[in-house]
Amino acid sequence: MTIPNCIKNSREQLKFLKSLVEEAENCKNSDHMAELYRMANNATTSLSQSLETHLKDQQKKKINKPKTAA
Repeated sequence: MTIPNCIKNSREQLKFLKSLVEEAENCKNSDHMAELYRMANNATTSLSQSLETHLKDQQKKKINKPKTAA
């Protein structure tokens, strides 16, 4: 995944996460609120894993990049 795509994907995930938390904060039903927070927790985990994978991929590319003579 390219860096711009990673940023775009992360931004979309953050928007979704924010909407879940906002809905949970305004929820009157405690069961539904708990479910929304569980979903937000899962979304946070997914976002973290996506970013970690992207960073590892970028690091591998940098390590495997052929060195050019100066």
